[in-house]
Amino acid sequence: MTKIRIAIVGLGHWGQQYVRNFLTLRRVELVAMCDNKLDRLEETKARLQTNYDGLLTTQYQDLTALNLDAVVVATPASTHYSITKFFLNHDVHALVEKPLCLNKNDAGELVLLARQKNLLLMMGHTLLFAQETVYLKKIMQQQDFGRLLSAHSQRLNLGKVHDDCNVIWDLAPHDISILLYLSESQVHKVHATAKAIKNRLQLDYASIQLDFENGMQAQLLLSWIEPRKTRTITLVGDHKHAVFDDCKRPGSLCIASAPHQEEE
Repeated sequence: MTKIRIAIVGLGHWGQQYVRNFLTLRRVELVAMCDNKLDRLEETKARLQTNYDGLLTTQYQDLTALNLDAVVVATPASTHYSITKFFLNHDVHALVEKPLCLNKNDAGELVLLARQKNLLLMMGHTLLFAQETVYLKKIMQQQDFGRLLSAHSQRLNLGKVHDDCNVIWDLAPHDISILLYLSESQVHKVHATAKAIKNRLQLDYASIQLDFENGMQAQLLLSWIEPRKTRTITLVGDHKHAVFDDCKRPGSLCIASAPHQEEE
């Protein structure tokens, strides 16, 4: 059986999750781990409950000599563009943690480059693969739910403040990816307000309204400064509504019939 040769660049929180999962897959060979901190590389290897003889390096450029099939880029957001472009130019498929880039021109360039080279370029939108999201998709496809009319999401917590990206780049990709998937429609209008309330050097609170081509409207509330963690999406259809609470494990999903309007 031919194994897929993969390397991971970036061993922060998400990079560690990829290491753990790839080591359990029979069709994957984790051939290298890369991080700019040598002590983190050594600590990661020491924690593994299996023998690992792959390459440890602080220079992602070293990985091109390993005949890679794919790479995972789990580094700070500001580095995604340059690192991902490097590997695409070396004909390596790439899975990139969200956000892909911090501006649309860079993102568009990477998408075009991947298409030109017939390479896979995928974002780490993990919630698209949650069992609750998959079930929601099935519910949306049933006639008794009706048209998806509106959505409201709250992604709030007393979160880590990132040096290189604001709360929108950090949190909004989760909900936007889910809404694009469920609605099967594109956004045609965006209105957003954001403020640096507590952390003066970075936007830490945002409210976004999205108008979709199919008529659906969505509101997103994002915050790094809320004392209580909230991760909910409310979906309203013609005949039913659904509430997904991702703070519970497994996530809590409630489907109910929409209340009838009382005649005056």
